[in-house]
Amino acid sequence: MSPASRRARTYVDWVLRRGGVIWLVTLLLTVATGAGTWASFRGLRSDLESLLPDRAPSVVALRELRTRMAGIRVLGVVVDAGRQEDLGAAERLVDDLAHRIRAYPPELVASVRKDVVAERAFIEEHAALYAELPDLVELRRRLEARKEWEAAEAAGANLDDEPAPSVDVSDLEQRYRKRDPTARLAKSGRMTNAAEGLTVLLVDVPGYATGTGAYENLMGRIRADLASLGGTQSYGPSMRVGFAGAPALAVEELRSLQGDLTLSSLIVAVAILVVLLAYFRWWPSVIVISLPLGVAVCAAFALARLPPFRVTELNANTAFLGSIIVGNGVNFGIILLARYLEERRKGASLRDALAVSVSCTRAATITAAAAAAIAYGSLATTSFRGFWQFGVIGGIGMMVCWGASFLLIPPLIAAFDRG
Repeated sequence: MSPASRRARTYVDWVLRRGGVIWLVTLLLTVATGAGTWASFRGLRSDLESLLPDRAPSVVALRELRTRMAGIRVLGVVVDAGRQEDLGAAERLVDDLAHRIRAYPPELVASVRKDVVAERAFIEEHAALYAELPDLVELRRRLEARKEWEAAEAAGANLDDEPAPSVDVSDLEQRYRKRDPTARLAKSGRMTNAAEGLTVLLVDVPGYATGTGAYENLMGRIRADLASLGGTQSYGPSMRVGFAGAPALAVEELRSLQGDLTLSSLIVAVAILVVLLAYFRWWPSVIVISLPLGVAVCAAFALARLPPFRVTELNANTAFLGSIIVGNGVNFGIILLARYLEERRKGASLRDALAVSVSCTRAATITAAAAAAIAYGSLATTSFRGFWQFGVIGGIGMMVCWGASFLLIPPLIAAFDRG
């Protein structure tokens, strides 16, 4: 059996005597830190501003742009009638939703459109402004030829008796009408495609927001209004409603990120449990290592929320830090427990084995934890917010994982090790 230092024996005796109190305080603190960690993950952002520093030129320009002009993002509410005979009912659903959405606050909705009547009228009135240069040259040639013929006819100089040059522009008009993006829509101007059985309501969302909070709020209110109208079943048995456009895409990307985050965390947790069981061949090892590790992860995110760091929300770079901290922070507990079991299997008593394991592993593991914390912390020197948050949370996480392993694992070992 390896010798244990006096300090290690004194520390182990203290931890074992106060183990119940230590874990009680830890659990109370975990409730508070867990709430902070949950708040950080709920504030997950996938927008550009969450990655860049506040003084980045692009962020400053975006803020200036918001003060000077009102930006518009378009959310499409797409109604699939399901059956051709239900297309009229789908348009009634659009009318009912439009009536309710127009009552939303102006900071949420700028305008609502269910047809292209105004757009068609504008294009018809200003059609010449959208003509291509070769067509304008051809039109001018026809007009000049007719003008010369009219002048010659009036002066009696038209000796060849040639017919008047045509100024018919129906060929040009027909070509441009084929390019009309609204040609597939209903003649009434409604944004309805009878062939596809679809009708659309466009909601103009004000502002240049690069986050998804306002979009999720808007889509949630639309879903609530749809439910209050009786849902799609009250309009048609096969009818469906979906969302399209930049706001819907931004929300879908964030949900996809959250789903990936959940899946990766579950995979990490299950894989670690399997490895621990396979290596230690002692089922309490899972609890002995995983409980302090979970406490440490919650504490790391909660401490990062405090001054001077104030990391109150995560971004696309830092969302997966929980899995990374678990993957690196579990090493300290594994080393401590492996050394303890080695001594116990040699015949040492519980206290002696704990004292030896603490004495023999503390220096090496705290050195490794400090090195990892420095490596992570170096990212905090960058101005890129995504890297900065990664460095802060990762650095704190490594040190907290080491402290949790040596403070919380010995009482758990004493509770589960019955010889």
